[in-house]
Amino acid sequence: SVQETLYPSEYIADLLIKLAQSPLSEKYEPLRQSAWLAAGTVVRGFASKTQDLFLAHPATRQQKEKFVRIFMQHFRNVESTYEKILAIKALGNAGLDLSVYELVQLIQDPRQPLAIRTEAVDALRLLKDVMPRKIQKVLLPVYMNRQNQPELRMAALYRIMHTLPEEPVLAHIVAQMEKESNQHVAAFTYQVIRQFAKSTNPCYQQLSVRCSKVLLFTRYQPQEQILSTYSQLPLFHSEMLSGVQIDFAAIFEKNAYLPKQLQASLESVFGGNWNKYFAQVGFSQQNFEQVIVKALQKLSFYGKQSDSIRARRVNTGVKMLQEIVKKMNIRPRAQTSNIHNAHAIFYLRYKEMDNIVLPLDMETLDSLIEKYVKNGEIDIKSFLSFFINDSDFELHRALFVYEAVRRIPTTIGVPLTISGKIPTILSITGKMSFELQKLGARAILDIIPSVASTHVTEMRFWSPMFEQGVKSLQSARFYTPLKLEMTAELKKNTLEISHKLVVPENKKTIVSVHTRPVTFIRVPSENGENETDEKTIFHPQLQMTSEEVDRQYDVLGLKINVLGNILSQWTLPKVFMTQQDFEYTHVSKNRPAEFVARLNIGNLEKTDLSEIKFNKIFEKEFDLENTESENRREFFHKMIRQIQSEQGWKNFVSFKLEAPQQFYMNTELRTVCDQSVRICKIELDWRRAPVFEENKEWTLRSELLAARPQMPTSLRQLREQPHREVQLSLNAKWGSSRKNEVVINAQLGQSVEQKKNVRNIEREFNGIPEYELLIKAARLNQIDLVSKYDFTPETEYNFARLFDLVKAYNFWTVSEKLVENEERRVSLQLIVEPMSRQYVNMTLQTPQQQVELKNMRIPRVALPTIAYRAIDNKIWKKTGASCNVDQSEVSTFDNVIFRAPLTNCYSLVAKDCSEEPTFAVLAKKMNKNSEELMVKVNRQSDVVIIEKTEENFLVKIDGKKISRTQFENYDLEMIGDNLIVIRLPQGEVSFDGYNVKTNLPLVASSQLCGLCGNNDGERDNEFMTAENYETEDLEEFHRSYLLKEEECEVENDRLSEKKNYRNKWNRAETKEEKDYEQDESEETTEKQLVKKTLVKEFSHRVCFSLEPVTECPRGFEAEKNSTKKLRFTCMPRHSKNARRFLKEARDEILDLVDFPVSYVEAIQMPTACVAY
Repeated sequence: SVQETLYPSEYIADLLIKLAQSPLSEKYEPLRQSAWLAAGTVVRGFASKTQDLFLAHPATRQQKEKFVRIFMQHFRNVESTYEKILAIKALGNAGLDLSVYELVQLIQDPRQPLAIRTEAVDALRLLKDVMPRKIQKVLLPVYMNRQNQPELRMAALYRIMHTLPEEPVLAHIVAQMEKESNQHVAAFTYQVIRQFAKSTNPCYQQLSVRCSKVLLFTRYQPQEQILSTYSQLPLFHSEMLSGVQIDFAAIFEKNAYLPKQLQASLESVFGGNWNKYFAQVGFSQQNFEQVIVKALQKLSFYGKQSDSIRARRVNTGVKMLQEIVKKMNIRPRAQTSNIHNAHAIFYLRYKEMDNIVLPLDMETLDSLIEKYVKNGEIDIKSFLSFFINDSDFELHRALFVYEAVRRIPTTIGVPLTISGKIPTILSITGKMSFELQKLGARAILDIIPSVASTHVTEMRFWSPMFEQGVKSLQSARFYTPLKLEMTAELKKNTLEISHKLVVPENKKTIVSVHTRPVTFIRVPSENGENETDEKTIFHPQLQMTSEEVDRQYDVLGLKINVLGNILSQWTLPKVFMTQQDFEYTHVSKNRPAEFVARLNIGNLEKTDLSEIKFNKIFEKEFDLENTESENRREFFHKMIRQIQSEQGWKNFVSFKLEAPQQFYMNTELRTVCDQSVRICKIELDWRRAPVFEENKEWTLRSELLAARPQMPTSLRQLREQPHREVQLSLNAKWGSSRKNEVVINAQLGQSVEQKKNVRNIEREFNGIPEYELLIKAARLNQIDLVSKYDFTPETEYNFARLFDLVKAYNFWTVSEKLVENEERRVSLQLIVEPMSRQYVNMTLQTPQQQVELKNMRIPRVALPTIAYRAIDNKIWKKTGASCNVDQSEVSTFDNVIFRAPLTNCYSLVAKDCSEEPTFAVLAKKMNKNSEELMVKVNRQSDVVIIEKTEENFLVKIDGKKISRTQFENYDLEMIGDNLIVIRLPQGEVSFDGYNVKTNLPLVASSQLCGLCGNNDGERDNEFMTAENYETEDLEEFHRSYLLKEEECEVENDRLSEKKNYRNKWNRAETKEEKDYEQDESEETTEKQLVKKTLVKEFSHRVCFSLEPVTECPRGFEAEKNSTKKLRFTCMPRHSKNARRFLKEARDEILDLVDFPVSYVEAIQMPTACVAY
């Protein structure tokens, strides 16, 4: 309340600071925090320029320097991070222009902890309108300096954007984004500029135009798996210049489980008045993951390990990891974070002012663990005793949701003042209790919330003699006592969760709304007070359109009385200029009104699958284009019979809702599936009491059958599999007196174009390339649906209206013709373009007409795929980091690609280089002249060695050969015949004999080393040697991770050849090589073939060959031709990459190694040219 005082003064600020420094505040932390934050807010009220009100008596420079000195002195005197952050937040609340010098020193001081520097950046928020150029000048170098921590740079960028920068500043930011080595910073920058470019906030209109311009000149596209993001949800009415905007920002660091900063804010604009940070909640932390891990370790209860065999295996694995460290002279990567400085802070900000700060650190968690944990286990009684005690609470709050004043000079010599405000009073009182039951618990909340709010819009003329004007008052009042009971209990292997909402008996619930236009005159009296005379404006014509209301409604068993006078026809001018009063009241007499919701969840139980019957699931529209339909159906039914012979599982979930006056709604959901969820039957029953004009119970009975095909593990299996469609069958019947009935059979499969792509795929792909291509080839992009229905006239009319809306959605591409089809039968075919996944063709057959929609644009969709482990692969792409190594090239975790030759001695691919390593991945060539590789994976439990033979993989665990049937016991998995997966403690390694792909989660440790880099998000520091120093020499970097053993001979000639090394990330080196190659080519004869990227253009996409094709130079023609299968990658024609690559393909060969394969096609290319 003190923070929102209407008359702040220096005296009030001095009292609050004195209170914050008093012995009482030292003992009571919430009081000290509130006093410091309130002191900063009061200082802002009398010493800083606010948005709506100008200062009558501006503060002197001495006053500002005084409070800056007090806050900074408190910052220097305290020691804990929380206390320092609290001092900066108080200084930020003050918003003093002189504080910028102190804050700049903190931001630019690298000795300060990161949390302090980031908080100092945030403390500049109130100066964005006072000195935007100064803030840009200070924070732009912070953002541009790549030596600063990424989260500090992102916080600086976020603050710069809210100063509404001009185009030159935005150009600097975009230029930095394009050459940025840190992927998180680059992606966050792109998201921030892109969101501002799309904003409809009237206060961001000019900035939106500037951001749109600078984005037109950038080629950067963020990676999908980057978690750092910024998004806006603007909801505005342009004519009224009013609306709200919801902002969300998340700043992550590579290898961090928790976000460094997380915040959500609500901003509002009413009549062009901007309430920045109207409400905001946020979270910030530094190294708090270590606090959580340490707390979890204390919670764990470690017994003695009884499995001696496992213990020996763990010791063997650790010993092997230590030997690798010793042989390669690997220095452990030090942990840069300090657990003693670890902390987390939650804060609440209202109207740009920090109101509440909740700190968490190791000491806080230690005290909680000591209180509630005994002998490594949680003391349930001590923990629940905190809740069992009944507690009374009350909260009262007075605030102005919105307040603005505008003064306009007029030609008659007296000023016109227009003001608007919404004073609001909130109050809530109640009691909360918690009690334990035998097999459950119950919580009771008994509250009485009340709200009173008035919207006052006023226009007045001022003169020395009197003040006259009009105002419109709209007020609302809400008062309702409620009682909420929540119960969770275990009954007969069923979990029951119930919620009961009780409207107490003999207590009145009131919701009232009043509107009144008023004219007034204020005349100053002799004693200095104003005498006000007010009269309600009466408009006879408008009042005649209002009607008296005195009615009673029955809503879900509640008797609600409505009393008052309201307009019969509502328009905004009538509402403001007419007196209206109406009130909703409810009194529960004799007994309370109860609303009960019960959710019952049953346990999984074994069952027989014979009750799942797939009869008449195929339609004639589902037949294939050739004669394989019969074989496909036989294969499908054989697969169903095989699955039904296995064990199944069933589950039961019910939901019941009960209200007064015999209103009810019951829902039951029953599911039966096999263990691998290949076939399922889902039954849904829904019943409710009749409402409105219904005279019978409304019911819904539905049954859904679903069957998915076998999941192929190779392209050959996909091509040869007769049935690769998902089959669905729905039978539903619903209604009250008259029932609606529908039977729908659907098939999710592949379109003709997609099947053709599968058949044209090159058969030579094996291992990892084959599996990645399989995921795309196994996508299902076509839906065939046949429905037989029997609807009531009302339902049939509603579906007809919906059908008309679909046709109107893409009016210019709709074609329809009259046909005579079977009555009460509809068929639908929906085909999604498989490459761009942004265009749809739809064909709909009704009894009377056939409608076709071609090339309908939709948002990009994710197509399902039936490939084995496709979901796991998608999760790795979204939330993981991957490194791929073959015999000559490495693509690191941070997407740096360089050439480095593998030899017949093991090279360290990736390793946990912390002081307690958990894994190491090594690879080498089988022999000097072979292309096949051998991989060794050292885990804490064992050592896995895998090599590819002519027939299959040879796998050894701790030197012992194992068979394929034993793979699961050792965390190994075979995918098809040419790919094997080794699971790590965090992540996995895929190996196909030629490529080693290591997948790690984004939050994996940054203490990594090896050819795959350190996985820290930075591209500039990728080449750290085993001894932990950075080098630019790729050969030196490669040799440092070479494991020299007795059984291998180092290929020094191969290692020393400079042509075997190339850093594709180094743009200068790449350009020199291209220039050198171009000079060489000019010296050769013109008869030599010319290489270029082949471009194929289609209606909605453009495709580029991943390998260059040969062509004859100008003046020559092909003498001999050969056919070669080429891989193509496709992208939407309207995308930025497509436009850029079309231009670059004219002059150079495109490097598209990181782009996915879309399809494979045989191309004729010349092998010799002759002049013509």
